[in-house]
Amino acid sequence: MERPSLRLPPPVKFMLNTGALMDIPTAQYVKGTHDQRVLLGGIGNITGIVGPGNCFKTTIMRFMELSAVSRIITTVPDTYIGTYDTEINTHEDRNLKLSQTFEVFKDRDILTEGIWQITDKSVYPGNEWFGAVKSYLKDKRDDKKALKYETAYLDRDGVTPMKVMTPTFNDIDSLSHFITADVEKTMDTTELGESAGNTIYMRQGLAKSRMLMEMPTLAAASMNYFLFTAHIGKEIVMPSGPGTPPPRKQLQHMSSGEIIKGVTNNFFYLLHNCWLIHSARPFINQGTKAPEYPYQPGDEVAGDLDLNIVTMKQLRGKNGSSGFSIELLVSQSEGVLASLSEFHYIKKSNRYGLEGNDRNYSLALYPEVSLSRTTVRQKLREDKKLQRAMEITSQLCQLEEFHRHLKEELLSPAELRKAIEEKGYDWNWLFENTRSWHTLNDEQHPGFPLSTYDLCRVARGEYQTYWLEKDNKTVKPEYLKKKVA
Repeated sequence: MERPSLRLPPPVKFMLNTGALMDIPTAQYVKGTHDQRVLLGGIGNITGIVGPGNCFKTTIMRFMELSAVSRIITTVPDTYIGTYDTEINTHEDRNLKLSQTFEVFKDRDILTEGIWQITDKSVYPGNEWFGAVKSYLKDKRDDKKALKYETAYLDRDGVTPMKVMTPTFNDIDSLSHFITADVEKTMDTTELGESAGNTIYMRQGLAKSRMLMEMPTLAAASMNYFLFTAHIGKEIVMPSGPGTPPPRKQLQHMSSGEIIKGVTNNFFYLLHNCWLIHSARPFINQGTKAPEYPYQPGDEVAGDLDLNIVTMKQLRGKNGSSGFSIELLVSQSEGVLASLSEFHYIKKSNRYGLEGNDRNYSLALYPEVSLSRTTVRQKLREDKKLQRAMEITSQLCQLEEFHRHLKEELLSPAELRKAIEEKGYDWNWLFENTRSWHTLNDEQHPGFPLSTYDLCRVARGEYQTYWLEKDNKTVKPEYLKKKVA
């Protein structure tokens, strides 16, 4: 009997890097079109961010989406973010300011341009919103010319670049408060306490369950990324005697009795990544009573609560580990501070990659710039080379923590700096002209892709950057069209 001839999906479930410590723990390195190692991590097809109220769930979700879009929009101008606000508390001015913290959006109004479209349940009940999104994504899926963007990944023949359609993003903030038109009607036509209203939660649960069942196939087939926020609460268990069972766990790495509210069971099985925010607090220096890392030197105002430290646990990761936690530094005015989060991470990791004392220090990769607690935030904001050096350093540290199978192939920051210099590379040029992340139609995008793992491979003599001549200084003619510092 002959084997069935089945159509196969793409060999790689495409993920989009976001930065801010969320890529390496959720990723694997995959061989690319030029023998480079491409970081497959970040945002998967369905991502959940759960936690109590007022803990920056929405801010972090916005960062993920905006960061991903900022990295692809140069070569993928038709991408977009669609937001469905179920709590009717989204302020467009606030979101516009968050978008403009990214360099590519600095002088743009992406709301007016339609790159980011925000609506809420005062305009559409949940079923109508999802119906409109589903219709668009089905048309996108069925478009014969949709596969028009080359990736850095190899197709199944092991030679051809894998092609994908336009990545798009849709989020629900929050899923806990998502309701459909029939439920709205029931609430409008019944009084509180009437028996007719007793089925609201059951009907709403069925609607959410169906929507979540449809999303994985819809997302994968149309290159769409769904993101949700949801609320955390406590399960109330009525004692029924000595044999009363302890509160349940919805997911392994949640605390007993801790529940994600209003999401149905499908939520726990279908997500690619699910982040739980289990603490968020102002990050205050105990001596000055001002932010631990002031906006700039001298800007230390006691009682300033702008800077917060947010601890997130990965509850479910289909492409990496689960159960670990990361800390993000979040500004109430600026959103997620990616580079500062990376700095705080290496500082807490036994001062990984830092030289000097606990007051004045520098990166082993970039010793030319001196840092201190009160200057690091401003210098990271203003110095692009410092940002890149910090990214490489933090990723090396994360690789040691989360990818221990690569331990023998990694170098310390000091070892890496020396080895790369000995190969004839110019670190200042690398800091200014390379990026760790991949994008679509990579060859047309400014900057040259060079993952942190590939830097180690270059240092060990196992990889030659494909866009430089063998002197490791001269850009090959076919890549000169790229923007070079």
